Amino acid sequence: MKILMICSKFPYPPNDGGSIAMYNMVQSFHEADHEVTVLAMNTPKHRFDNISELPEEAKEKASWSAVDVNTSINFWDMFSNLFFDEVSYHVVRFESEPFREELEKILKKENDKKDGGFDVVQMETIFMMNYLDTVRKLAPNAVVSLRAHNVEHEIWGRRAKREKNFVKKIYLEETAKRLREFERKALGKSTFDLVIPITDKDKKKFSEFTKEYVNQMMATVDKKGSHDEKLLKKLVEYGV
Repeated sequence: MKILMICSKFPYPPNDGGSIAMYNMVQSFHEADHEVTVLAMNTPKHRFDNISELPEEAKEKASWSAVDVNTSINFWDMFSNLFFDEVSYHVVRFESEPFREELEKILKKENDKKDGGFDVVQMETIFMMNYLDTVRKLAPNAVVSLRAHNVEHEIWGRRAKREKNFVKKIYLEETAKRLREFERKALGKSTFDLVIPITDKDKKKFSEFTKEYVNQMMATVDKKGSHDEKLLKKLVEYGV
């Protein structure tokens, strides 16, 4: 199968929770004999300067592309977003026209091949939802899965509860509220064919938002079949 992974950070080196989960998925798909393409945001916080310098063991697992996207928090933009935008700033800062253009280029290039078209497009984190319209337009026959690393609104809600500063607390509460609405709408519209949280707790929360198939997958896929049987059957049904 031909699989495109769209990542909110560069998966290599795998040195934090998100990059470990992404890189392990690349490795697992490769070990299961799938053809993997990775398009990742190259962010200031998790930057890899030169893809040609990736170790050979990483190069053989996938075809790698990266686009520089500055996801750093800008306090003026954050303040402006609070008053003039309905979508959370922590969603908006992952929007990038150059990244969308590279995604379009990869999808069109694959479509032009004789046996073209990706079989699966997997979005790593809910923030890649910004590019779902492009994927649906240029890969209409692909299975589109969301691998949700966290329930984002719960993380920000917990931060709000712990915050002692009144002003910061109000901002964090508003952020949690907006993220919850974003996640609810994103999943409630049945926009994904599969929703794959990493923990069972997250699975239960996302199941409140969508009627689509939701099941847990840990930070890696065991091709020998140690994961949930229903999930494996669903993946097989979709050709994964």
